[in-house]
Amino acid sequence: MQNLLEIKDAGFYYEEQKFLFRRLNFALAKGETLAILGLNGQGKSTLMFCMMGVLKLKEGEVKTQAKFAFLPQNFSVAFDYSVLDIVLMGRIREISLFSKPSKEDIKICEDALHSLEISHLKNKSFNSLSGGQKQLVLLARAIASRSEVMFLDEPASALDLKNQDRVLTLIRNLKEQSNASIVFTTHQPNHALAVADSTLILKNDLSYVFGKSSEVLNEENLSSLYDVDIRGVKFDIEGKQIPSITQIFSTQK
Repeated sequence: MQNLLEIKDAGFYYEEQKFLFRRLNFALAKGETLAILGLNGQGKSTLMFCMMGVLKLKEGEVKTQAKFAFLPQNFSVAFDYSVLDIVLMGRIREISLFSKPSKEDIKICEDALHSLEISHLKNKSFNSLSGGQKQLVLLARAIASRSEVMFLDEPASALDLKNQDRVLTLIRNLKEQSNASIVFTTHQPNHALAVADSTLILKNDLSYVFGKSSEVLNEENLSSLYDVDIRGVKFDIEGKQIPSITQIFSTQK
């Protein structure tokens, strides 16, 4: 299987020798979905920026020739752009300088909005939307780019349960329908378990775990990572065993 990204002996720090991660080795194959988990400040977003070439690694290398799109955690605009204008920004590579978006560009963007069931927001001001609505619009922008690799920084962090399900379904559909490769960060192991082929866990001692999500996302790895009581469970849904992960809170003991 063709690899779109290869990360070799990767290391990065902001303060001299205070590494966020080090000696990372993993790859992203075409059509694969990768989830990245780790504590706050452990370098999940930073690693993503290094993979995109926005930040330069202090050690190691990233090999890629793929076109990519990025969904940030936070995004604000100074001008009063409409939702459609924001989504059209995802087509910037396809629109010549000083040219107007074509009918095809507009249709691609409208289809992206439709896929997230937010077509009704098309003409609204982006700045007037709620945080969750903005997150969905930015995801539509990433979809409209039709990139080979999509980087999504906590794509469901500001969403309610229904919209979390919608985003996860979309990630799965993107993989199945367009063979897009997707990298996303999350604090929700169940999101990784639901849609990610592989998972990378960044630990605070600079060690890491990488492998198939079904194998990596276990009680031992997650309890160690978060220093809480994590339990793996399975539910029988219409004859199919569905794995899930739950935290046992201190107040429940």
